[in-house]
Amino acid sequence: MSTDRQAARAANITVEPYLRLPIANTPAWLAGNQLAFLDNQTGVPQLWQTDLRGGPPAALTSFEDRISALLSTPDGRRLVFGMDSGGDERDQLWTLTPGEAATPLTTDRAVMNRLGACSLDGRALAYASNARGEIPFDVWTMDLNDPASARMILATDETLRPIAWSPDGQSLLVHRSRTMLDNDLYLVPAAGGEPDPLTPHTGEAAITAAEFAPDGGAIYLLTNQDREFTALARLDLVTRRLDVLLSPEWDVEALAVSPDGRWLAYAVNEAGVSAVTLRETASGDERAVSALPVGVVSGLTWSPASDLLAFALGGPRHPSSIWVSGLDALARQVTSVDLDGLDRDSFVVPEAVTYPTFDDRRIPAFWYRPA
Repeated sequence: MSTDRQAARAANITVEPYLRLPIANTPAWLAGNQLAFLDNQTGVPQLWQTDLRGGPPAALTSFEDRISALLSTPDGRRLVFGMDSGGDERDQLWTLTPGEAATPLTTDRAVMNRLGACSLDGRALAYASNARGEIPFDVWTMDLNDPASARMILATDETLRPIAWSPDGQSLLVHRSRTMLDNDLYLVPAAGGEPDPLTPHTGEAAITAAEFAPDGGAIYLLTNQDREFTALARLDLVTRRLDVLLSPEWDVEALAVSPDGRWLAYAVNEAGVSAVTLRETASGDERAVSALPVGVVSGLTWSPASDLLAFALGGPRHPSSIWVSGLDALARQVTSVDLDGLDRDSFVVPEAVTYPTFDDRRIPAFWYRPA
């Protein structure tokens, strides 16, 4: 393209079309190798569904308000989501079975609710709520078929959030946040009772993700306890021994354990770019997921059959969309983004650079150079 044509095209570019580009994220598996996800192509994030066998995605909801959180029951037959009202950030919880209308699980608009996890049998939901007061978030559970069954099972003066049910449904893994940089894990009886601290430590330690091993005997977690970068570790629930499985010179930023327990999926943020890896739990053998563009990954989630991994990926030339990898570690994009006439070549891919600090360390950064 000539310099004059480039200049003419640049003179006509405005920022608005780039701001309008839709994004898809937060994948959740449905039965029959179908995926639900959040997509804001209508102006506010709503639930959509795509069939991995082919065909265009279909909208599952058409609310005026934004949906901000999503999960599915382990059998993939039901969705649970959070939606606020008029942007007030006070999410109420809803449930939806594809093909049926969504129904509310919570309705008090003065209360903020945060999604937690569904039990393995798909019958119970654990979530966090500030119904007791504006600041503390307590742990609640409910029978998904009976919202009136909701009950608080753990209350403190800190921010709590249930993140997983034990495989036998008798306990909850609860994340306690003292500060943004200092967290703990509790094991809490699902029927209520005293919490069992799992991660005592001195100083600050952040825990960014944790999941039960399918046999219930251990927990896989991401933590920076006693180290600078976030590592992948395994905590034995009998001996309480914490074994670090992977500790790169970058943060491990996402984790998912396959339902059959054979695989871990994790993402490492390497200078601002995600690298996804599949790891066999028995042997420790690893497969790097290939065919990914430069970008950042979120929402790692395994299919109920443990044979497919879904995640969202967004990058400088690829607005966030949904991707899937099989056990062959070959990724493919399963949702597309309408660029609305924009030239993908006009999206600048940054250069990874570093710059020095006062104490002779190096800080990684992205350098965007216009065409």
